[in-house]
Amino acid sequence: MTFIFNGLMNKFKKNSLQKLFFLVVLSTVLTACTTMNLNVSNRMVLPANAPIVLGPLANHSDTPLANRQVESMLTGYLQSKGFRNITSYPRQSNCEKLLYCADETLPNSKLLAWGRAHHAAFILTGAVNEWRYKVGLDGEPVGGVSLLLLNVKSGKTIWTGVGSIIGGSRSGLDVVGQQLLQALLASFNAVC
Repeated sequence: MTFIFNGLMNKFKKNSLQKLFFLVVLSTVLTACTTMNLNVSNRMVLPANAPIVLGPLANHSDTPLANRQVESMLTGYLQSKGFRNITSYPRQSNCEKLLYCADETLPNSKLLAWGRAHHAAFILTGAVNEWRYKVGLDGEPVGGVSLLLLNVKSGKTIWTGVGSIIGGSRSGLDVVGQQLLQALLASFNAVC
């Protein structure tokens, strides 16, 4: 990439106006591919063996089962970051084969009671706000997620993260979704 860029810049050395135009066009193309917006409350370091329950995420998107897709990605990503004791809150209904699932979210008080009964230290829950491809010629993938981490012992929220992403027309939803979760949880680390 650097070789190509340097070669193109050598062509524009004599004319600075052409050089400026090229740089503006190049920066526009590169920044137009993916747009991400993140807000994270604080850095979080947890013991790698701390029992973490992934609570059911609410699905506020128009995409059926988007919450389950994100929960699956979260589980795998947290394990890849070194967390070794992750379990999912058990589902009351089995609706994997249905196009629409009833709302599976629970109030935090119910999640905390279940977490205490099962000796969990933390519960990660939240919502999928958007998870789809935009309608139109390009069909860009878009995702939006809100997460919060509850301390089971105190019942308090100790970490929050909210993010959204719009990918390029040649990107897959899982790819940009994974980028979003990686960026959201970048401040979320395991320590041995």
